[in-house]
Amino acid sequence: MGMFKCKSCGAAILWITTKAGKMMPCDGKMFYGKTPGTDTLVTRDGQVVRCTVTNDMNAADVSGWVPHFATCPQAASHRKKTTGGMKPKTIKRQPNDNRQMNMFEMMR
Repeated sequence: MGMFKCKSCGAAILWITTKAGKMMPCDGKMFYGKTPGTDTLVTRDGQVVRCTVTNDMNAADVSGWVPHFATCPQAASHRKKTTGGMKPKTIKRQPNDNRQMNMFEMMR
């Protein structure tokens, strides 16, 4: 795991491959945590763990890095923009129209 610089804020980061196979940027400093909790740490082997960050290394049951998304002041500029997706078309039918529609009528 080499150290890199965030292109936006210049902070020292490292990239960790999560269990899902995604690359996640994390802050360069390692933290210790006690599970359960509301903070997020990414472990060396790529597990994303919810815990309470603590300074007491002896009380901790997990160690890892804070995802850089949580600390970068420019994190919003790196998020993917959503297009909203396509909305399904509604088919207007007459109340007494009980016949089955074919696929071409449904695509209008």
